[in-house]
Amino acid sequence: MSTRVDLRDATLTIGGVTAKIADGTLTIEQARNIEYVLDRRQLDDVRQGDDVPLTVDMSIRWLYSNGSLRTAIDGNGGETSSDSSPCRPYACDLVLALDPSCSSLGQSVEISDFRYENITFDAPNGVMRVRGRANVTTPVFGSE
Repeated sequence: MSTRVDLRDATLTIGGVTAKIADGTLTIEQARNIEYVLDRRQLDDVRQGDDVPLTVDMSIRWLYSNGSLRTAIDGNGGETSSDSSPCRPYACDLVLALDPSCSSLGQSVEISDFRYENITFDAPNGVMRVRGRANVTTPVFGSE
């Protein structure tokens, strides 16, 4: 299941860095593994397989931020990882406060333990595209 969120006039918070977004989109892909069991080559049973992490694709153009979004996402500035294990790669929580007039999903989206796999920055123009996965199976939509 894919969910697309309009990020116009939203606010993105990653750790201690907050950015005001002019426009953008967030696409969240939820998936699950379903196992079909055969009995004598005939479908017999169905069960849920292993969990699948969320896939996240976010493109934004931001107006201003109080710090480096790139450093907050990649952890190269010594930020504290949102993952409790020091042996795992750096992770961050993505928290988006949405403009209620642009979203029917609620006033906020939180994606925990996000790790980027591909990131493109154009800081002079305030543009970022980041793709990666989160160590959760569902995002949290809610009210602020």
